[in-house]
Amino acid sequence: MAELLLYAYCDDVPSKMTIGSKTYYLTNNIYYGGVHWAIRKKLVEWSKLYLLGEISNMKQVNPSYYPITIEIVYHSAKHTFDIDNKAGYWLKVLLDLIKQKGVVPDDNVKYIGCIKCSYKKLAPKSNDILEIFVY
Repeated sequence: MAELLLYAYCDDVPSKMTIGSKTYYLTNNIYYGGVHWAIRKKLVEWSKLYLLGEISNMKQVNPSYYPITIEIVYHSAKHTFDIDNKAGYWLKVLLDLIKQKGVVPDDNVKYIGCIKCSYKKLAPKSNDILEIFVY
């Protein structure tokens, strides 16, 4: 197995955000569900700030490690959501953030060769948890 470059454990990961009187769920649906671009931008920027606190220790990836693998494990007590929507949202935020922070030069296949998303069920009434592995 490749060297673990980053492990982040995001406890109590937010699943929604309220702007004004409207609540928005933090899923990939905000990208194609008719959410105004300005609202979408606020949601994504807020999510980047949340995630930045969890991955702030990640340094620029050594070019010899390319392409890297990113694994997202989404833990939740809920069991009726689409993993691509929940984990995919946080994956998109993560990819944008590591590119923006210079951890990787780009998020194309030259640098990111594999993306894995999985789900683990939590006990009822538990807060969602997001685990991020970068190899």
